[in-house]
Amino acid sequence: MTVAVEPADGAPVFVIHEYRDVAPAARDVRTSGAVIVDVRPADDEARRRVVDFLAGVGFGIGTSPLRLAEGVYFLSGERTPTRSEHERFRP
Repeated sequence: MTVAVEPADGAPVFVIHEYRDVAPAARDVRTSGAVIVDVRPADDEARRRVVDFLAGVGFGIGTSPLRLAEGVYFLSGERTPTRSEHERFRP
């Protein structure tokens, strides 16, 4: 797993390679208020499991993951993604 912090007030980005890498992203939703999870490097099975896990986390905080791009999801119970967060992952 790789964690990159978005400049300024942006959400931290978690690049997930395996399913076991997703737990820190879920914990960080509580501390930072928002996370971006990039599952593009993971295999298909891990991607499905991570997206299901994120849906469960989202349910727990009263929201659901928002897809920013193919394989990239934004999760927050407090805000919507900024323009720069959207544009960073556009193809």
